[in-house]
Amino acid sequence: MTQENEPTYPEAAIARVRDEVALPHRATAARRRSGLAVAALTLGVPGLIVWPMGVAAMIVGGVAISRINRDEGPIDGHGMAMGGVLCGAAGVLIHFVLLLGAVILPAVAEARDTARKHANSANLSAMVWNMIRFADDHESRFPQAGVSWTHGSDVVSRLNVLIHDYDLSPQLLVNTRDPDVHVTQELLLSPNNVSYALLNARSGEWLDHRNRHAPLIADRQRPHGFDASVWNDAKWQGFVAWGDAHVTWEGQARMRTRFGNMETDNDHIYEGGVNDMVNPDAALEATE
Repeated sequence: MTQENEPTYPEAAIARVRDEVALPHRATAARRRSGLAVAALTLGVPGLIVWPMGVAAMIVGGVAISRINRDEGPIDGHGMAMGGVLCGAAGVLIHFVLLLGAVILPAVAEARDTARKHANSANLSAMVWNMIRFADDHESRFPQAGVSWTHGSDVVSRLNVLIHDYDLSPQLLVNTRDPDVHVTQELLLSPNNVSYALLNARSGEWLDHRNRHAPLIADRQRPHGFDASVWNDAKWQGFVAWGDAHVTWEGQARMRTRFGNMETDNDHIYEGGVNDMVNPDAALEATE
């Protein structure tokens, strides 16, 4: 027999099931959200843009995760804390990559520019040595300085003689920094294949190659901009090869030179006189 107030079997079973269903809801209601987890996520999202906030999000999120794991129950917010940590880490990583690029890219560009300058300097020196070989065979005169073996006094004609008769490589005539010229595959040059200017063929130094203070070859003037060069669009800067084949970097077109008995420290090598440089596309006038 059962006692008078004791529930029957079906009623007890129903009550037990009702309690089991309600238990998780009671546990959930008892859990509270971690304020550190909320702070971590709040810091992490803007931390994608502002890296110090990302660092703070990683620290706060780490502390929040540690406390949630330690308490095992009443504190919730593990996902928010993890989200803050991940956002913060992503922000720091993004800024690190950007900073690294800002440091490396200019260094790479500078190294590339330095390599081009070395190559350009070597080109000029090799060209002068080729010209000296010609002069040794032609009474100390460079191509087209009154000698009957060459024709034409312009830059292209003089260089064509060296290419055909003295194995001057056309590749030496192109500065890789110069976007307006290209290496020719043809037998004859054109102004589009030459990055350098030559000393006027009527200069006394073109008749005698023993003057180490006379500029023979230089980076040409660009067609746009006053005194512009391939190295600087605002003014002429570039390399100059001298009579003994040594090469110097000059920061401006005015420099120290000596022609015959004339010596100056303010010679503009592109002023257009007999003792100045001539661009590949500039023909010399007979009355010059």
